Amino acid sequence: MAAKSRHRYLTVFAGEPRWCYAQAQESMDLLKSTGVLWIGQHAPDVGNTYTASRAQHYLGMEFQAVVFDVYNGFDPDLFAAIAGTIKAGGLMILLGPALEQWEAFDDPQKKRLAIWPYQSADVGGRFLGLFAQTLRQEAWVVVIEQNRPIPVVQESAWQTFPPEQLPSEINFPYRSEDQQLVVQAIMHVASGHRHRPLVITSDRGRGKSAALGIAAAQLLQQGVKTIVVTAPRRDAVAPVFDCAQSLLPGAQRLKGKLRREQTHLMFVPPDDLLRRDYRCNLLLVDEAAAIPVALLEQYLKRYARIVFSTTIHGYEGTGRGFALRFQNKLDHHTPGWRSMALETPIRWAKHDPLEALVFKALLLDADAAPDEVAKQVVLSQCYFEKLDRDALLNDQQALRQLFALLTMAHYQTQPADLRYLLDARNLHIYVLRYSGSIVAAALLEEEGRFDSELAVKVYANERRVRGHLLAQSLATYVGLKHAPRLKYVRVMRIAVHPLSQQKGLGKILLHNIESSLASSDIDLWGASFGATPELIRFWRKAGFSPIHVGLGRNAASGMHSALVLKALSDSGAVLLREAQLKFLQHFPVMLSESYKDLQPLLVKELFETELDAPWRKLSESDWADIKSYVSTSRAYEVNSVPIWKLVCLCLADKFCAPELVGNELTILVTKVLQRKSWKELVHGIGLGGQKIATQTMRQTVKKLYDYYASKIP
Repeated sequence: MAAKSRHRYLTVFAGEPRWCYAQAQESMDLLKSTGVLWIGQHAPDVGNTYTASRAQHYLGMEFQAVVFDVYNGFDPDLFAAIAGTIKAGGLMILLGPALEQWEAFDDPQKKRLAIWPYQSADVGGRFLGLFAQTLRQEAWVVVIEQNRPIPVVQESAWQTFPPEQLPSEINFPYRSEDQQLVVQAIMHVASGHRHRPLVITSDRGRGKSAALGIAAAQLLQQGVKTIVVTAPRRDAVAPVFDCAQSLLPGAQRLKGKLRREQTHLMFVPPDDLLRRDYRCNLLLVDEAAAIPVALLEQYLKRYARIVFSTTIHGYEGTGRGFALRFQNKLDHHTPGWRSMALETPIRWAKHDPLEALVFKALLLDADAAPDEVAKQVVLSQCYFEKLDRDALLNDQQALRQLFALLTMAHYQTQPADLRYLLDARNLHIYVLRYSGSIVAAALLEEEGRFDSELAVKVYANERRVRGHLLAQSLATYVGLKHAPRLKYVRVMRIAVHPLSQQKGLGKILLHNIESSLASSDIDLWGASFGATPELIRFWRKAGFSPIHVGLGRNAASGMHSALVLKALSDSGAVLLREAQLKFLQHFPVMLSESYKDLQPLLVKELFETELDAPWRKLSESDWADIKSYVSTSRAYEVNSVPIWKLVCLCLADKFCAPELVGNELTILVTKVLQRKSWKELVHGIGLGGQKIATQTMRQTVKKLYDYYASKIP
């Protein structure tokens, strides 16, 4: 029946491990499959059988059957990914305990969820219990239990999935009509009007990557010189290169490049697209929902011909919130943009039961609060709540709304986060509800309280303790030896429904959380995130202070990470002040080294402080040198040190920066603080020459000098 309908199904062998392995082996013998992917460590040594140690290498392949050994550990991300390798008419086989025992099962994956000082035994089993419940609810799922009769599945259970309507004849290399239309649209982006990007959305198995590869191959055959493809990981676009290579006889492929004569397709990491100027004829952004919108917006500004593609329900990250987060940016920068959807499954038939099960079990099909509710949110009518996870498990509407909100709001949310959400002992969940619906949420993790011996090892970078980002960063990067001894909570995620934003929900949520923490023994709380001017401003308004910026850009986000802190105890206040002073001492100097690529507005937001930093004091000699620079023809270079102090003073002063307009802030940050050459400055801003740049610099410094004239000693 499965082969005829082109649907994929699932069977569970529930019993002791040895019995399960024997049943799986017997099933494979009966299937006589040409290839079986075995996820686990007990795969039989026969034919085309592959084990979990190399499972990631097979994501671009297709298998008739997959054996997923739950005894080896249930990784939700891996389960979702591997389910997509099963071709039409195929079978997923799960091996594990009796379904009623899954919640109490000592899953080896619990080690990944056990954050010090907790152990595997402290990790909950709610996720596996919920997953097992989902399996029991599906009448078509065959559950064969040890020492029990083989169940008889009623024919009506199989008839709930409509048979596939066979498509009309499709010409090679296309495998569906909508794939052919999408390829034509991609090619039009490369040849049509500039600044009219295409956005492609699809579920997995619809041929999205193949469409990108087909279009790339045809464009290269037509003589298009350079096509760049980017994605969070290079292996994620391997199917694009595979497809393009298969259609380009004689093309050479090596390390993320496919070359044919004088044309080539090349992979570039997301952050590198902004560090270097790639003069490409077309930019393909695959899995765009897994890349921060701030980065995608920069692509719109820099590249004239772009195709964005993303998976709607995927283990790579969800595309459901992508449109809401990114549409305003597209409307603003490129109002002529176009969207298309790939809907026809290629690897399997429509209404596939296994695909529906994966979506349901991992909440990939969950919906956030209804749009009509989110749009009408009134802040004063929202109520704050700390969620109990046992109660949440029994409130499916709330659980689905919560997880959908997290996936909509954050590009890195994956199926494994659902398990962490339900089972991690160190996690706490806070929400804002409106009319009963969850419209804002925050996940907080406990950190710190290391003993003295462990704290010393962390400070010396001799030991890393997973999950304690704030405590370890303060010791290792900021250099505060005693920091790991204090107790923290870190805001792991904070999310506001996209249609409820700009109403103060995030701020009031943090305020209520802080009030609830007031009676606890927490010393500090904080967050780590990809630094943007908007986010730094948001956290500052909530009373948090930046105390560290990552030295390099994150390869996936393309941004430097930032740490912010707020004290909740006297001990926390002492440590926070120490961290702030060190940051203010180091940050201005490091702008000419590790932070040479920070954007000027972000630099300004990070600088702002009310603390008395050493560079805020200018001597009479400093002011005299600055005066001579702005009133005579003395060169900038011989006065660069006092000018550097003046710029630091200004940027730290929240009342000064509004006086800077146009390119003035960019000139001060780029030349004075980041120490870039005049040539780099002219090229970056487009001033038209060094003479104009030096004149603009002198005028800008004079503006600052005049502003502070009444305060000069």
